[in-house]
Amino acid sequence: KSLLPDAVVTGADLSPEALAVARGNAAALGLDVAFVRADALRACGASGGADASGACGAAAAVPGLVEACPGPYDVVVSNPPYVPESERGALRRNVAGYEPAEALFVPDDDPLRFYRAIARAARGMLRSGGALCFEIHEAFGGEMLRLASLLPDFDVVMAMQGAGEVTGPQLM
Repeated sequence: KSLLPDAVVTGADLSPEALAVARGNAAALGLDVAFVRADALRACGASGGADASGACGAAAAVPGLVEACPGPYDVVVSNPPYVPESERGALRRNVAGYEPAEALFVPDDDPLRFYRAIARAARGMLRSGGALCFEIHEAFGGEMLRLASLLPDFDVVMAMQGAGEVTGPQLM
């Protein structure tokens, strides 16, 4: 926001605590950013129907991304949880000591769950030709390239944890 002062920026998170920290950071930096509570795993609206309980939008305790952030946006940037539970013990203390577990870890049997959900939501949030940007785990670059190929109308940019950018078809 500080580099693009005319940009309209919305930050979303499930955690009220994370949103409070983000609001404080934006205020301290003098940045005009809107913050909303949203559940990236709730599939509603343009991204695909109701959640498991059948609730969407105003009926849901926490709205999905499309409902909370309808856009349209030129860019969606996400750093979702991506560290497999099996790597919990190996995570550096400077990361694990400052982030809540729900912001870091994903089940070993479904490490891309947030990426799939956010990619589905992005279809209802992005303008045609928009860009979806992710930080990813280095072990999942190939799987993320396959996921990106399912979004032919958008550019998908992925930065690997400590390894630079993944490039390939459909990526900028």
